[in-house]
Amino acid sequence: MPERNRALTEAELLCVVPAGGLGSRLGELTVDRAKPSLAISFNRDGEVRRMIDVPLQTIRELGGAALVSLLYAPESLSFVDDYPHAETVLECRPGGPVDTMLEHLDLLEASRASVIGIVPGDAYVDQDMLEGMKAALERSHANAAILSTRHLEGHNVRPITQHGIMTTARDGTDFIAGLGVHMIKREWLIDRVRHFQPEAANRSIDIWSDIYSVSDPATDILMYVPPADPVWIDMGTGPAFHRMVSELNRFH
Repeated sequence: MPERNRALTEAELLCVVPAGGLGSRLGELTVDRAKPSLAISFNRDGEVRRMIDVPLQTIRELGGAALVSLLYAPESLSFVDDYPHAETVLECRPGGPVDTMLEHLDLLEASRASVIGIVPGDAYVDQDMLEGMKAALERSHANAAILSTRHLEGHNVRPITQHGIMTTARDGTDFIAGLGVHMIKREWLIDRVRHFQPEAANRSIDIWSDIYSVSDPATDILMYVPPADPVWIDMGTGPAFHRMVSELNRFH
């Protein structure tokens, strides 16, 4: 293991942070930069806070480390390397967080963390949310926890296990509903990732349909809803992004 990976192997929590998204719905805002690099707030001293700063700072507050995967316009996220607890890796093809894990399986195996997180680079998450989610998973017999919201209860969802919630896509396939933030028990995750390793050369391995296979009776998913239901704002469109930025800067 290279010396530069020491912070990642020794952290109590290791998170994969996907940050290579095109952000095409944001139009001209992401013509030459990755969505997580967009500035969302400024303080009185003129310091910029970007989308990805939120999850990276939250992970740091929890004593965690982050493996940040880049793809589109990676140079726009070069500042991530200034975080001592983060390391960037450049993906060679579009994929998901499981593909990143497959490429860096040695890191997962060397990590001292009992839980591996997936926290998107544009996720607006706070310390209490992630800390509570990790603690809930460690107390349970579930294999993984997915950040959820009480609002999902009104969207034609149904239980698939004692803890899981499933809904049906337009093409008729079933998937587990969540908000993109995951906590997964490391040993179980490594076994699942290894299982799909032979297939990785031919296709992307999906966190939902592969790792959380609803046909596998051993899959037990905890849908974690924080005590204060998370305010989940979709910043994927121009108007929604500008509303969020305006709200964040109101008191600065």
